Amino acid sequence: MVFAVIVVGAVFIAKAFIDADAPAMSAASSKEICRVATSSKEVAITFDTAFGTDDYTQDILAIKGLGQFEDFPAIVSLRRLIEDWYVSDFHIEDARNRQTADYSESLSTTGDNLAQVTKYIYDYHPERFTSILDSMKERVPGVDSVEAKLVDGDVVLRFQDGKFKNPFSSKFVSDGTIKMFTYLVLLSDPSPHALLCVEEPENQLYPQLLMQLAEEFRNYSNIGGQVFISTHSPDFLNAIRLEELFCLVKK
Repeated sequence: MVFAVIVVGAVFIAKAFIDADAPAMSAASSKEICRVATSSKEVAITFDTAFGTDDYTQDILAIKGLGQFEDFPAIVSLRRLIEDWYVSDFHIEDARNRQTADYSESLSTTGDNLAQVTKYIYDYHPERFTSILDSMKERVPGVDSVEAKLVDGDVVLRFQDGKFKNPFSSKFVSDGTIKMFTYLVLLSDPSPHALLCVEEPENQLYPQLLMQLAEEFRNYSNIGGQVFISTHSPDFLNAIRLEELFCLVKK
């Protein structure tokens, strides 16, 4: 319940403007939320129905603006927290694609830089990459290794199955293999997110993998991040503890 209140409040504040120098606006178009005093001037925080229009291209979002001032340490902390939220919108086909030869330190919400993040972890955090491979071998039988290979100026993910001589490009491996590897990469980020949200992780995964995946999410939360997962899978529910379960009912 407390979390839900924080999220709703944050969404509302994120639509507020700071406009200290603009003339007063009519009540029909804007409502002043409050006024705060900085060391140099008074600033009005307003909520305007014209949010997003060209008339307000110079306005600054409230949290982003106030979060730059040392006068507001609580808002600075809130801004950093919100900027570190990760809400997964993973697309398997985006993760399969060849990607420009470059590094990415963190996985995008769609997973379209999976190969670049894999290359980064392999080159700069080899111990984490070894841990990812060990988990893949345990979770997905047959997978012996994964590599991010440079091919014609692109980074391509290749999976080695022990029963075959040559590795497979990510384009030809199963959806479940790609998705499980993506989650392991996400959960091995050297800089964990303060809040990780994942919707229905059971999609495209074998039911027997869900218990191991739940364990991976639990381990992630134990190192400091909060994890929120929505699911319709009884198999996933069977993999979690009773105190970890919250049931939301629409009324």
